[in-house]
Amino acid sequence: MPHAREIIRKAVVTAVTDLVTTGPDVFTNRMTPFRDSDLPNISVYVAREAETIEEDDEMGPYELRVLPVDIVARARANNELDDQLDDICLEVETAIHADTDLAALIKGISLISTEIEMDHEGEQPVGAARMEWAIIYRVNGAAPTAPVQ
Repeated sequence: MPHAREIIRKAVVTAVTDLVTTGPDVFTNRMTPFRDSDLPNISVYVAREAETIEEDDEMGPYELRVLPVDIVARARANNELDDQLDDICLEVETAIHADTDLAALIKGISLISTEIEMDHEGEQPVGAARMEWAIIYRVNGAAPTAPVQ
């Protein structure tokens, strides 16, 4: 059985798949290389920061956890780059907050920051908007295989 963190991460991926600007081009980890033909795209992965855990004293053996997730939008570096990255961010933010399947798994979600940067590692320069999200969820600490409400 998968960890609750995996279930939530996959729900985020589903929420941002098939957006108007990026379509099905959603990568599920930071290690998958992409080609110019994959742009624009989105990557979803657990962020570098640690997941934090607090006991939920009101609810017995449960823990409240805060999962940091990065959603990175990428687009070709051209004259429309800033507009395209803003469009993707708008689509991602709207999709995340509107997804009822994701909402059923978590206690809350917040956009913490958005950082715009240039990435020169691909075939051509690429602009990226890294959106850092904090996802609050609850699990039974002894069996963290499913989020609980």
